Amino acid sequence: MSYSVFRGFPVVGGWRVARRHLVTALAALAVAAAAAPKVEKFVAPEVLAEADRVWRLGEQGDAVEAARQGDALVRAADALREADRLEEAREYYRRAGLVRPWDFATKLRQADTLLRLGDSAGAREVAAPVARYVETDAELAECRRFTGAAEPAPLPRLADAPPAADEVVIALVATPTTERWLVQAVGRTLAAQLGARVTLAATDWPIGKPDRTGRVFLANELRRTLPWDDPRMGLVRLNGEQFKPENLNADQVIELMRTLLTREANAKGLEALAARVAAADKILQWSGPGLLPRLQADFPPPAQGRVVYLALLPVDLYAGRSGHVFGSAAGEGGYAVVSYNRFTAATTGEPARSARLAERTTKQLLSSLGFALGVPRCADPGCARSYPHSLAEHDAKGTGLCAACRAGLARALGHELPAAAE
Repeated sequence: MSYSVFRGFPVVGGWRVARRHLVTALAALAVAAAAAPKVEKFVAPEVLAEADRVWRLGEQGDAVEAARQGDALVRAADALREADRLEEAREYYRRAGLVRPWDFATKLRQADTLLRLGDSAGAREVAAPVARYVETDAELAECRRFTGAAEPAPLPRLADAPPAADEVVIALVATPTTERWLVQAVGRTLAAQLGARVTLAATDWPIGKPDRTGRVFLANELRRTLPWDDPRMGLVRLNGEQFKPENLNADQVIELMRTLLTREANAKGLEALAARVAAADKILQWSGPGLLPRLQADFPPPAQGRVVYLALLPVDLYAGRSGHVFGSAAGEGGYAVVSYNRFTAATTGEPARSARLAERTTKQLLSSLGFALGVPRCADPGCARSYPHSLAEHDAKGTGLCAACRAGLARALGHELPAAAE
């Protein structure tokens, strides 16, 4: 009788016997693993206790305080989800949704939890309302994963259908980070409102590095606080030379403040200044007028007809010494850049609402389009093209066009505009 060892197993009778023994051993291990009780991952009891305390506040009628402390419910739900304790997480997500109905990120995690539990109908019920409000492509894609909704049909591409000889075409230009849903939404609205063909020229237009940071705003604040009239300021030198206040740029103003704080041995002041500079460096802005020549170079006029290029940008714009602008246009040149950065909930701190973002953006596109076609600005405060001094005034404007702007755009586009909505 032959005897050998096969990877630690005594083998009698050669390979066939060894294989039989191995299969039997593996089957036994599988059965044992299936029968073994599932070990729950740890969730700190105090996390659940705090969540239960907040929930009781709401049950006792203090909905305001329960909402203010609602993060406790979210933390508990998330911890249970991460621990694969999904049935418990389901309940805490339900509670968090009642206390924080506008917390869409948490609701999407709730929908994912329900889907993992096999409750596709519940996931769809949670995600469907969220899809009507969120403002990013990533969130909408998550919603579609739960609802099964299809993506809207994309705008036609300009390259597939160049303008006819007597046609004016509006072509939207997007960057790689421009929200695609917004491009589609505003494109459809412009087409309906103007009766013009709206196309997509590009989705990958590079805008390059920012032209300035928030140091400009910080420096302007510091200018107002620096003791310019103090005789001791005359003793301060920058880079070995006596400074002149009127000649200082943003970096020099900040350096001057740093020099004064160092001279005074103000450690807390230096620490606070460093934190403010770090925060300012995260604020990035591009020059609207500076982007226009690049837009013109990258998208030359067509061989026939006319194309108005509107670049839809997610970044913040400025012009000259302004703090920011919503858009810039080349008068009668057929080119404009529009920023929706300051229209987003992420910037304003408002609850997300996609319809509001699309409306704000459409108003600015109408305004910039008019300038790109040589239509002057109007003075009607209710017209979408009137000048707003703030976001509040922008919101107060109507979505339609006044008679003067309608007539001007009709002449520029070469056709009568559709009847205005009542």
